[in-house]
Amino acid sequence: MPPSKKVKLSKGSAAPTPEPVAIKESIDEPSPSTSPDSEPMTSFIATVGSYERLLYGLKAEWAETTTESPTDRPALKVSLIFGFPAHGNSITAVASTRTHLVTGSVDENINLFNTKRLKEIGSLLQHNGTITALRFFSKTHMISASEDQTIRVWRTKDWECLTVFKGHKDRVNDVAVHPTGRLAMSVSKDRTLRLWNLLTGRKASVNKIYKEGLAVQWDTSGKRYVVLSEREITIYNVADASVLHNIPLTKRIHCIYPLVDPNDPDTEYLLCGGDDKRIHIYDMSTGKLRASPICHEARVRALQVISLEHPTADKKSPTPIVTSISTDGKVKFWDFNDLLADDQATGETTSTSEPPTPLANYTTGCRLTCLALS
Repeated sequence: MPPSKKVKLSKGSAAPTPEPVAIKESIDEPSPSTSPDSEPMTSFIATVGSYERLLYGLKAEWAETTTESPTDRPALKVSLIFGFPAHGNSITAVASTRTHLVTGSVDENINLFNTKRLKEIGSLLQHNGTITALRFFSKTHMISASEDQTIRVWRTKDWECLTVFKGHKDRVNDVAVHPTGRLAMSVSKDRTLRLWNLLTGRKASVNKIYKEGLAVQWDTSGKRYVVLSEREITIYNVADASVLHNIPLTKRIHCIYPLVDPNDPDTEYLLCGGDDKRIHIYDMSTGKLRASPICHEARVRALQVISLEHPTADKKSPTPIVTSISTDGKVKFWDFNDLLADDQATGETTSTSEPPTPLANYTTGCRLTCLALS
């Protein structure tokens, strides 16, 4: 990719703080970044960042079959479409849509790429700390969080910074956008959970949670939210902020992701990955563990889900593809039903059962840190 054109202020310039600006465009559609599995496709791109500064783009699509047997397992073909050093330091966050790709780093920059032309188009330099989270929402905006204690909202058509949310007293660890695109929620080392109104560009509420939130997610309906801390996962009710379930942890979890059961729209799961090399699947309604297969040979660093339609399949519903990365450089692609299959009949975990077989895998040779699907 050609050298970037700086579209924002350089480090030597004073970045003005914009007045809060209302996002006037319609944002009633679910966010692609919070629900990438909501729009079925026949192929997708997995973008992976690494500690070694390298950024990889992997295209996943169904391989052509030579037989029409309905019992044959579909094969997923994965090919490398790009790989290059995207930053001057470790890559810490990545987000993507079908037209935009953004990466964040310890170098405090957010780099911008056009995914259709595979071209770098510039950098956003307003943050003054490591970039900790990047998410697109409403197809026209992106939100970023940083160790500089701020959250910024960007308009993607010209990459103008519309709003800077201030209030956290320590680094912001994560930010998540409500499925409607109207609200954002953030967690921080300061042990608070803050709600931000994206329509007005102002703070909505502050809640002390008495623990450092490492990650936060809304469920797909927007009626529950999940906070990950070092020792537990807590599921809250949005209506009154009451605790629905506390899930104690024996090993550190690094990533959480909500997914509606493809066979039962009334059931929603929470997928988690961490130091024990497993992908844990919890029922969000009960807080019970439904499956916990060993999926990697090293700690699971990130996972996301996207639904993939098979061009020749007669299935009414697409296949949810779980993509997971680990610190030993592996990228693995799973059929969600395979991860759940061992325990679906009994509802009990089978930790001694054979590990599931991935649909495909790719080895980068780097210590992977972050993942985005589009």
